[in-house]
Amino acid sequence: MQIDYRLISIASVVAHDRFFIDGDWRIADDPGRTIDVIESRNGRPMATVAAANHADVAAAVEAAARAFPAWVGTPVAERAAILARLGDALARRAEELAALEAREIGTPLTANRRFHVDATADYFRRLGAYADAVEWEMRLPESRSIRVPLGPVGLITPWNNPLLITAMKAGSALVAGSTAVMKISELAPLGLFHLADAANEAGLPPGALNVLSGHGAEAGEALVAHPAIAAVSFTGSIAAARRVASLAGERIKPVTLELGGKSASILLDDADFHPAIERSVESAFHHNGQYCLATTRVLVPRSRLAEAEELAAAVVEEWQPGDPLDGSTRLGPVVSARHRDRVVAYIEAGIAEGARLVVGGSDRPAGFEQGFYVRPTVFSEVDNGMVVAREELFGPIQVLIPYPDGDDDAAIAIANDSEYGLGGAVWSADQARAERVAGAMHTGSIEINGAMLGLDAPCGGFKNSGFGRESGRVGVEDFLTWKALHGAVHA
Repeated sequence: MQIDYRLISIASVVAHDRFFIDGDWRIADDPGRTIDVIESRNGRPMATVAAANHADVAAAVEAAARAFPAWVGTPVAERAAILARLGDALARRAEELAALEAREIGTPLTANRRFHVDATADYFRRLGAYADAVEWEMRLPESRSIRVPLGPVGLITPWNNPLLITAMKAGSALVAGSTAVMKISELAPLGLFHLADAANEAGLPPGALNVLSGHGAEAGEALVAHPAIAAVSFTGSIAAARRVASLAGERIKPVTLELGGKSASILLDDADFHPAIERSVESAFHHNGQYCLATTRVLVPRSRLAEAEELAAAVVEEWQPGDPLDGSTRLGPVVSARHRDRVVAYIEAGIAEGARLVVGGSDRPAGFEQGFYVRPTVFSEVDNGMVVAREELFGPIQVLIPYPDGDDDAAIAIANDSEYGLGGAVWSADQARAERVAGAMHTGSIEINGAMLGLDAPCGGFKNSGFGRESGRVGVEDFLTWKALHGAVHA
């Protein structure tokens, strides 16, 4: 039967005035404090959720602390099997989850299904393999060291890819043996309520995973500061990260920060520009530009800048705005009116600073009087000191930056001249040359000649892109620490 995604309701969300605590849906301490969830494609409220306060956070942390001894004593293989079942339960809800995220954050349905929902289910299923790859024990001549979980952890997730980032954080923590409390974004909470239901369906013990919606300044800070929380993993803005790191530092807690990016795609002079420009624009516009690894700076040899402009303009024609619930749409709205205004202000700043507008602009796309739509925009003749080259735009904006022909070092210098260091790309007909350039880029993940980022590899950045690593085996290890048993008898 063909499903009309526009008619899918959110009725299966258990209760908007409740939180998932200790394996059950508990009414909020103050159910009158609510947050409207706004539908990105039309600007209308689509749900209300409760806003957690300190008492709600305390109840969730206490549940995680009670559940920790039994969960850490559960064999790793059994923990992994439960999480694989959670992935299966999410896969059974794929259509509804994809539609919910399209409505909440604007990512088109097809991209949601592939890169968010299916990838999330797959990640939960892979956790057993990641755990098997961990070095759980290290034998030395006079001691035996073992890896142990840190304890109950606090996880603060963003709105832009809530399901997959939750899998990387909560899934990795749980298979490592930690229990978790999640403070989810108030902008996109609905899919994660489904995940909580799926956790029960999979047989995750009560208290192992607890889910709260709320504001960072109250619920997030209360979670980080709670004395029973052993470590914190945060994804979000630099400003919020500074506050999280400060609170964690005051309490001597380890913290993982996955923050923003301003990634450069370096096109060397021998590159095939057609696939390079196509992939670079796709990276910048994927997820409506709301993607921290987006290669929003394209570095082009000066003599080939006009060619790059022509190719980019042609590619943008394939990325025209549309209804995110239409399966053929590639570019939907951004998440909120506030965020749309921020992205539009960056376009206006680029024009004011003298960047050449190749395509797009700050005016509302024709035919989209409602919703939070932004015209797909490409600038050229951008200097790396301009605002559009320095700041994370988090919208469908691409900038072309010229560099001297044949000067690989100049391209590397421009790429590294950023407060961020999360992602990047290199394109060249000479693989060895591409790898040399990639090796000199000060960033956490680099795509060479269009290779896609994989879930098995560690993900994280340098500088203001944060520290610590998520995803794959390394992501599991981030929730573990070493304990040395001196004089222990080797088995």
